[in-house]
Amino acid sequence: MKIVKILYLEWRIIFGIFGKLIFPNYDYLIFLNLAGNDLDKSIFRVDKILFKYQKSKIDREISLLLSSLNWRHHIIAFIAIIRLNEDVQKKYLKGLWELFEMGTWVKPQLLSLLSIIDINFVNNYHLKFQHKEYLNNKKRLINNLTENDHIYRDWRIEGMKLLRN
Repeated sequence: MKIVKILYLEWRIIFGIFGKLIFPNYDYLIFLNLAGNDLDKSIFRVDKILFKYQKSKIDREISLLLSSLNWRHHIIAFIAIIRLNEDVQKKYLKGLWELFEMGTWVKPQLLSLLSIIDINFVNNYHLKFQHKEYLNNKKRLINNLTENDHIYRDWRIEGMKLLRN
């Protein structure tokens, strides 16, 4: 029964409003590093979706993307969220932290997004790893995260440029 739910979810995503970012355009590959010649076109496609559909539809679709097991769907949700207004972004924080705990292949990008949109990022990140002795120093925590993970650092820098003002 679980496989049926997973397949149904995948079907809903592929044929949903963000489906064309998965196939045939493969925008998720560009979103991995937020680089490439077609980044502007890919961002434009996301913006076009966000402009075209009602907020309730966008919310349902982003929630579907985040509930998927597929990292491709996660990365598309991250870009959609970062392109939303700040007040709307906040409603996805719980789901993003749940995804962090569940795990995803795009964890550096997820942490980058969270560090951009969650004003309590350091405390929330610290709480997730409270049991680990080496994370008791919050400043060292962020320094380790940014110095040792170029994907996190680069995605965060480029992600900041994508924020809506």
